[in-house]
Amino acid sequence: MIIFETGHKIEEAMKPVALIILSGLILPIFFCSMKKPADGCERFRNGKYIFKIRGKQKGEDILFLIERRDSIQTETEIKSGKYSKLSVKWTSNCVYEVKMLETSFSLPDSIQWIRRTVPFVTKIIGWADNYYVFKASRGNTVAITDTVWLVK
Repeated sequence: MIIFETGHKIEEAMKPVALIILSGLILPIFFCSMKKPADGCERFRNGKYIFKIRGKQKGEDILFLIERRDSIQTETEIKSGKYSKLSVKWTSNCVYEVKMLETSFSLPDSIQWIRRTVPFVTKIIGWADNYYVFKASRGNTVAITDTVWLVK
């Protein structure tokens, strides 16, 4: 065992050096293996998706086909064919806002005004090969979390 002039053992003196060396080796490996949000979310800017509202009409699910192309999104209720056309504005890699441009749904004027003026803000919080999970809200409303499925 080596003892320095200060009386400290070499093991004690080497602890900070060992931590620095380990940090330099392990941390870069850890950070390189993490998924970066930008790497996954950009692939959802364009495409076709299915969104399901569970059991709202006589216990049946309501299915919407979502077609997103750049700054326009069309949401079509599959059973009725009714649709809404929305503007899409990406505010970051995984966050976008939509506002209604037009709709064939019968909505009260007050609801249409809100959908045209107050953005529905959506944050993609996770994804896999065939879906993404989002958290969204409009204004001060309670956020919803749900899944949108990729149409292949």
